[in-house]
Amino acid sequence: MEVITNSKTTIKMSNTCQNKLTIKGDLTQLNHFISMIKVEEGQNCEEGEFSLNNLYPLDTSEIEEEDLNDYKSEVWGTSYISNCKYTFKNETEIIISFYSAWAPPKEWLIRIARLYGRLTFKLKYNEPGIGFSGTLILTGNNKNEIFRTSVFIPDFYLWKSKTK
Repeated sequence: MEVITNSKTTIKMSNTCQNKLTIKGDLTQLNHFISMIKVEEGQNCEEGEFSLNNLYPLDTSEIEEEDLNDYKSEVWGTSYISNCKYTFKNETEIIISFYSAWAPPKEWLIRIARLYGRLTFKLKYNEPGIGFSGTLILTGNNKNEIFRTSVFIPDFYLWKSKTK
């Protein structure tokens, strides 16, 4: 189990999914997007209170505490993110890197792409523990995904018995 910490929280993640989200568009739209995630450039997203909930709020009033992570995973694709940072690559491109629990927040991003239809979102993700990776590209309602898996097979499964 991996433990990820920052100054405010300690999160225990059984499997972490590495994510790199590149967002392209005009400067006005990018600035609006950044203002909604409420974090300053170079600052840890946790310190700036970035969460998936800022752009896609959930009504958890009817959800039991023990079911909350499952509910978030169902709606967002993951239950939480951590170690998030973003930078402006140039005036038309932002890069946000972060970890998520078990899987990338694809369902969350699909909804966000619809809200910001003039921006292009490219999410590259990799979950080495389970063995999958991919790239999801979204512009408005247009979606393109390349998904890859890698399966680790220990040597002893590949052993072939010799016949006499």
